[in-house]
Amino acid sequence: MHAPQTAPRSTAANHHKVTFTGSYAHFVWTLLTAYWRGAEKKTAWLFLISVLGFSSLQVHASVLVNYWSNDLYSTLQKTDYDGFITAAKAFPALVLYFIGTFLAAIYLNAQMIMRWRRWMTDYYLSKWLNSNAFYKMRLQGNAPDNPDQRIAQDLRAICGETLTLTISFYQAILNLFTFGVILWTIFGTVSLTVFGVTLEIPGIMMIVSLIYALFSSLVIWKVGRPLIRLDFIQEQKEADFRYSLMRLQERAPEAAMMASLSQEETVCSGRFSIVIQNFYHILRQKIILNVWHNLIINTSTLFPFFIAAPKFFAGGITFGTMMQISGAFRIVNEAFSFLIHNFSSIASWRASIDRIIEFDRHIDTAVAVNAAFTTARVPATTPFSLENVTLRTPTGTTLLRGVSFTAEPGKWTALEGPSGLGKSTLIQTISGNWPFAAGHMQKPDGLWLFAPQKPYFPLLSLTEILMPKPFSENVFYTNTIKHVQKWHMSSSKTASLDHLPPLSVPANPVVQKQLHLLLNTLDLGHLIPELDDLRDWSNTLSLGEQQRISLIRIMLQAPTWIVLDEPTASMDSALSHKAYKLLKEMCPNAGVLVISHSPTVKDCIDHHVDLSAFKA
Repeated sequence: MHAPQTAPRSTAANHHKVTFTGSYAHFVWTLLTAYWRGAEKKTAWLFLISVLGFSSLQVHASVLVNYWSNDLYSTLQKTDYDGFITAAKAFPALVLYFIGTFLAAIYLNAQMIMRWRRWMTDYYLSKWLNSNAFYKMRLQGNAPDNPDQRIAQDLRAICGETLTLTISFYQAILNLFTFGVILWTIFGTVSLTVFGVTLEIPGIMMIVSLIYALFSSLVIWKVGRPLIRLDFIQEQKEADFRYSLMRLQERAPEAAMMASLSQEETVCSGRFSIVIQNFYHILRQKIILNVWHNLIINTSTLFPFFIAAPKFFAGGITFGTMMQISGAFRIVNEAFSFLIHNFSSIASWRASIDRIIEFDRHIDTAVAVNAAFTTARVPATTPFSLENVTLRTPTGTTLLRGVSFTAEPGKWTALEGPSGLGKSTLIQTISGNWPFAAGHMQKPDGLWLFAPQKPYFPLLSLTEILMPKPFSENVFYTNTIKHVQKWHMSSSKTASLDHLPPLSVPANPVVQKQLHLLLNTLDLGHLIPELDDLRDWSNTLSLGEQQRISLIRIMLQAPTWIVLDEPTASMDSALSHKAYKLLKEMCPNAGVLVISHSPTVKDCIDHHVDLSAFKA
């Protein structure tokens, strides 16, 4: 059951309007900075500055370890036992300093990632659910696959990878400057004679490291670039495979009875085969990437020794200095080779960004205003009306043309016609969920509640499903108890109010009595002890029980207008007749639009609309 007029969810994301427009780069920038400009920006920046601060301390700890290694190896070369002991005593303090700053940075970074992910998830959940975009997107011919994965997995990847890569890049810059200075100063200059001219070249280690890193980065980019597209496809195909399994699980009773499991196995196996096929494409590309990556990394460890060896053997530097140069060169080369070390992460991050961009733009397309169909909100006491409404399918086929009728408040209006005419589509248009309509609707204010043939229940307790918001005694009509008791006593059940099962919901006593009486009246008394149980009620209750729960939920909310689409199709005649009569007595002032092929509703109908007259 659906109530389109409910207010949007209040989330942190609602406090700061985010608009994603323009070029790809502008969209990415807006996506990644919206949180840092929103309502939580002070806390967000405090965490980010703290993480950057501890990351800076990590670099400082690495510098101290680099100088410490010079002292240690120099004492070994000089066979200086006292100096070696002094260096060894300093090691525990260096380790504690390094580990402490590392753990602090990791903890704060994890906290920051979760805060950002919560904000992003709230924003996209709100955007996906508000205006019923989650339903309207399904009507698009090129709707994006697996929105659940995009919200749960891609947003997690974007938040985690963005912050991790940002912190890593920041540390790479710090390492480049700090250890670059070390390389520049402790190695000094190199004399090179060319055509009888002696050249003094300063910072030769930095120059070699830069040239080597630029060359290796170019190779890695060329080899690894196809991974971006392959990762995007893999996410898509993995999600398709999971969906086929999840769909079979959700429809297990129907699937088992239809004896179509061989077809389902074919579908699932086929989708998994595509997963495997793309996996091998990724594996082949990653093998090539890793071959080049390991070749570059392992070769880079030899360079500083080849360059520093002549100066070492000439007595220009000590063995400790040579080891310090080796360590500094490795760190500087890693900083220059940021792309090499993080290319797989960048490829995965880019794939997630692309999927969220696609998802966001499809939401905007789905909720775009349909200019051909207009709605005028009028006072609650005004009749509902449709004027010259035309309905089409997503492929453009016209279902109904020129639909015009009026429904009075407090009256029951039956929308009649053969199956397949488009009656349910008309209900979707009235709810505001069908974008392929033209015409005009006059819709009175007030609470509108919809009851489809197959209800939908959130993963909540029955109490929360039946009473989705706090109620007071004044919400209900003063004669509610009288009507419910009349129906209850006239049914096959003879239990009185005093003999109802113990109340399991700590709510208003009048509300409790009304709820229990309604459940007993519609033969659902066995659910009273389970009202507070948290279950997947859509898969626990029979369809007939779900329909009765849906109608009781409407009765408890006293709506202004009710729209029913075969709400008793899975009930027997007696129970269907009882449900309709009880609904009419419980909601005597509500205007009702009803689609039903059941004869049990005829006693409730005040006005008939034959939609066959508008068939295209």
